[in-house]
Amino acid sequence: MKSNIKDKITAIGFTAVLAAVLLLNIILPDQDKSVGERRALAKMPKLTFSSVIEGDYFEDLEDYAMDQFLLRDTFRAVKSSVRLNVFMQMESNDLFIHDGHIFKLSPEVNADAVSFNCRKVLEAAKKYWPDAKMYYSIVPEKNTFLDSSAYPGFDSELYNSTVAQALPGVQNIVIDDLLSINDYYLTDPHWRQEKVIDVADRLLSVMGNPVNDPAAFAENTACSFYGTYHGQLPLNVDEDELVYLTGDRIDGAEVIDCETLRPDDLNGSPVDVEAMLALIEAGKSIDVYSPEKLEGMDPYDMYLGGARALLKIYNPAGTPGRELVIFRDSFGSSIAPLLISDYETVTLVDLRYVAADVLETYVSAAEQTDVLFLYSQTILNNNGVFR
Repeated sequence: MKSNIKDKITAIGFTAVLAAVLLLNIILPDQDKSVGERRALAKMPKLTFSSVIEGDYFEDLEDYAMDQFLLRDTFRAVKSSVRLNVFMQMESNDLFIHDGHIFKLSPEVNADAVSFNCRKVLEAAKKYWPDAKMYYSIVPEKNTFLDSSAYPGFDSELYNSTVAQALPGVQNIVIDDLLSINDYYLTDPHWRQEKVIDVADRLLSVMGNPVNDPAAFAENTACSFYGTYHGQLPLNVDEDELVYLTGDRIDGAEVIDCETLRPDDLNGSPVDVEAMLALIEAGKSIDVYSPEKLEGMDPYDMYLGGARALLKIYNPAGTPGRELVIFRDSFGSSIAPLLISDYETVTLVDLRYVAADVLETYVSAAEQTDVLFLYSQTILNNNGVFR
């Protein structure tokens, strides 16, 4: 008798919990995005005859139910914690924690992708800046500095030799010896701007520029944040602090986002110094830092506005006729302000978002141009990364 009562109470309680969860999922408004995962969440699909017949509706409905499920982030955290701490697995979704840092498992070197991507960048640079001095520097991934033999390492020797063969005649600027694990965020793959002044100085020095005076920079804390890796592995780790540097050169610089320009802004001319001055006068420039991005999905986008296809920085204190062109990925966003130095203009090209053929509309070679290929190991190691 008592057993039957317990069974009934258990069944009723379980049913009540399911009903409450279902009711709350119906009542609560849908979320537009997941800040932790850095992505938009699925919306309720539109029910149509064709979507039902083709099966798309039910697939989309499943995605919607998974994305909008109540306490979804809590369940994701529990799942990761159980995998790592109960079943003692080495990773969860290719991510793991070591000494307070979140890491992603190193991939195998894709030599074909590395070679192809390097040649594609070099081809674009030689097309538009054929007489420029050319340099390249590879940003080592955070795993390079992992103090543990329990996880597979990245074959940097194979990677670096592949890059060197694909970029003949381009001078390599090695920066690995200047970096350590403390120069990277705890919860994100990127390096910290305030930690790479010495990296910027080496790049500048090799390219024939005066180095930065560290005393000329002021450190400013923008916010505390959790990076991309924490969104994918939502466990209890320390927050990061987003720090940005200011100084006379950075504060005085003006940035032109070429994606936002209309045809009548240019009148068929490239974005040279004269055009940049006119655009600045017309109020079409932006600042080096975008504080409004701190409220978005990725606070790291504060540096130069985040993912941008083509940016041009004007430095009124620079030497007339001197230009630095940086072919870059997201690591370039935070270090580019430290490379302004004596250059009159700094052009940042991200071939992930703009095809090389489109550059002809916006660029022209200055009297003295240096070209720097600055990429992380991960980007060049992927197929189909450039347009």
